[in-house]
This record gives sequence, C-alpha cells and structure tokens, in this order.
Amino acid sequence: MLVDGYVLFLYGAVLARQISVQPLIRPIDLMAENAHSELSAVFYALDKSLGELDKYYDVCYDNQSGQGDVQQSIAYFPIVKYTNCVKYNFQLGQMKNIAEAKEYMKITSVLIPQKDSSESGRRAGKRVKMAAVFPILYKAEYDGTNVVIKFTRTYSIDAHKACASRKYAPRVIYYEDNTTYQVVIYEEFMGKPFSKKDHGTNSTVIGNLTAALKVLHDKGFVFGDLRPPNILVNEDSNVNLIDFDWSGKAGVGRYPEVVNSGIPWPEGVNYGRRLEKCHDDEMFSKLFK
Repeated sequence: MLVDGYVLFLYGAVLARQISVQPLIRPIDLMAENAHSELSAVFYALDKSLGELDKYYDVCYDNQSGQGDVQQSIAYFPIVKYTNCVKYNFQLGQMKNIAEAKEYMKITSVLIPQKDSSESGRRAGKRVKMAAVFPILYKAEYDGTNVVIKFTRTYSIDAHKACASRKYAPRVIYYEDNTTYQVVIYEEFMGKPFSKKDHGTNSTVIGNLTAALKVLHDKGFVFGDLRPPNILVNEDSNVNLIDFDWSGKAGVGRYPEVVNSGIPWPEGVNYGRRLEKCHDDEMFSKLFK
C-alpha cells in the first residue's frame, strides 16, 4: 500500500520464478467526494481476500507430507483449476515432470540501476535479459507425451483448434478460462523457428504455411502475430503455428495492450485496433524479404 499526497495505491506481489508486482485497484483520490465508500469497499475486499489466502495455504500445508513439497506446490503460479477435465477427458494423474519452458518464454531487456564507481557518484544502468511475467510456460509429460503448459491473459482456443484439426498447430490436450487468465496444454511440436535462411526458399514450407493461413482465414480468423518465433518447422518441412494469444475473428477481435513498437508492423496493427486478414498477408510477405 502506498500513499502519494492524497492518492492511495494498492499493489499485490507474487513470488514465483520471479517477482511479479501488479496494481490491485485503480488509484483512489482520497479527497474525492465518494472516497470514503470506495476505500471501505477496498478494505473489505482486502480483508476477505487475505482470509481466503490463509485458508488456501493452510490446506496446502495440511495436504503435503514434506516441507519441500509444500514450497514446490506454492511456487507453481499461476494455478490450473482443472475445471474442464470431463470435456477434454483430462487425467490429472498423468501429468509428470513439470519444469519451466524457458525456450518458449518471451525475453525482454530490463535496465537495472547501479551506482557508478566513478567519483561523480552518478547512477549507471545494466541491461539484463529476463523472461516476461506473462505468458508463463512450462513443459511436462502427459500420458507419455511431451506437452507445453501455457498461462496467458488472452488466447483464441478456437483458432488453435482450427489449425490443429489440419495438423498446422499442436494438438490441444486441455484448456480452461478462469476469467483471470487462460490455460492451454498442448502437445509439444519438435521444430525450429522459421528463418528466411533455412526455410525461405523451401517450397514445401511455404506451401504448408500458406495452407495454415488459409485454414484460419477461411474460418474467419486472423493469426495476428505471424513472426518467425511463432512458426515452427520440423525436419520434414511440416509447419506448426504456436502462440494464438493475439488471434481472433477478423474485424471483431482487437490487438492487445502490448504491441512492440520496435517491430515494423503492417499499418493498422496497434493497441485496440481490429484484427484484419490483410495484416497476416503482409506479415507473411515480410518473412521472405
């Protein structure tokens, strides 16, 4: 909790593979006419939430045999609620060997302030590469198959399934949307990211990628983020699209808040703008330039 002048801020932190701090509420102007009622509601919700967390962790400790197991179970954040097990015929007991999938996580460069060793005492900075907080990805084994577990704020499971039905995306094993984040578990596709050098003149790869986009577009979907890291190619020149976080219906779905301005996107690709098939077509052309 932080008070800056007459404005109150409230944050929550999660200590998982790295610390994630997020605002829990919009800043409250303590001088506003309705501040007392808004503040009362926030403190009431905070009190209830802390009580729920205490109950949750009490159960964690009661259900675990060893302290190390407790810490491991708490460290896994976010949490899969497994609300769709019947729909997907998902057997929780088949999940084994869960580990971070750093090779699939998006890496960002963060400036860490450091005190300069010179006499001036000015602060310098050091850039460190870190995995983004979201999406979070893990690898595991499910019923003898290597799988990827992905936690993300947005995801078009329908677009994913459309591609998977034609083997242009990994097979979906499980999916749930708990309104806070979405969880998708899919079969790991053993391939390398598309590169112009390795695949730019491969007619089979080009044909498969063209066919994958046609499947999406014919069903009214836009992939939205058609860049090399999201296009995997195996030794047989088969193509799988991954990362359907931005995907959605053409003319209906919208681009998310975080659109990297350092990437030369097609005109019209920006936060809140509608998804259009022509954006995919232009990004497809850029792959070979």
